[in-house]
Amino acid sequence: MVSVDTSVLVARHLNEPKSADVARWYAACTDELVSAMSCVTEFASALGIKQRTRQISEAEGQDAWQRWIPCWRRTPEKRN
Repeated sequence: MVSVDTSVLVARHLNEPKSADVARWYAACTDELVSAMSCVTEFASALGIKQRTRQISEAEGQDAWQRWIPCWRRTPEKRN
């Protein structure tokens, strides 16, 4: 079981300096992935900060949120 930090989730759904590394890791990972319930609030907060500091547009933030929500689960997800 691997606990995934919110910063990894942000890099997975936005164009960040480490996004390519995160994508490679995620594609290769065969472990069960889990995150804390607080990652919902933390992810929303990160998007808000990035919008307020003009690192991303409102549309980019909404797009990242819409892509992330279906990926988030309350129970651990077993991957193939």
